Amino acid sequence: MRWRPYATADDLSAAFGVAKSTLSAKAKQVRDLTKMSWGTAEFLREDMIEASPMIWFIQVNGLIVDARGLPLPVQAQAFELGVIPYIPALGRDGTAAWVTESGRA
Repeated sequence: MRWRPYATADDLSAAFGVAKSTLSAKAKQVRDLTKMSWGTAEFLREDMIEASPMIWFIQVNGLIVDARGLPLPVQAQAFELGVIPYIPALGRDGTAAWVTESGRA
């Protein structure tokens, strides 16, 4: 049997011996307290961060753009402001050697 890194609400409520509605209410409290949403990068797997365009959409001069296509200085500023999870031009580990001084590959 293949390992599944998830459980249904029915599975969790049975495991903890609580009603599904109680489980749902507590889950909402946790989401609200942590300010978690479906797009909160802090709570997503790395592959989901890279695949999700919503994580990378930012507003620049009134336009919504994908931060991955912006120059390095703009990416760095967005990262410093906490708008994006990391600087795409530098990669997740921050050590991309192919970035030039102009901020373009």
